[in-house]
Amino acid sequence: MRKSKLWKAWEREVAEWFGTKRNPLSGGNNYNDDGEKRVGDILLRDVVVEVKLRSNHSVVARAMKTAENANTKPWIHIERASGNKTIVVIALPLEDAKAVVKYWYEKVVRGGR
Repeated sequence: MRKSKLWKAWEREVAEWFGTKRNPLSGGNNYNDDGEKRVGDILLRDVVVEVKLRSNHSVVARAMKTAENANTKPWIHIERASGNKTIVVIALPLEDAKAVVKYWYEKVVRGGR
């Protein structure tokens, strides 16, 4: 599969987690029905979701090492930049990530904070 098809397929898969579709023109000249710029890789009004597919990324490589070291135990990999205490990156096994995203979207985003 060509590289462009791989990331589009990944965007479609993640969009399914939210019950929607990928934003076909993300990064392009793309506006919603209200004339507002549509941002993110997934078509959602209430949240911005960026989906990335990388052949090599240091956070992903470290998360893969965590998974390897865990062997058969459950695992989670959490990182943040040393100068930023407000944003973290969390890596989980795929099925666990789907469950976390579903919970977060339904309870936090849609249900109010």
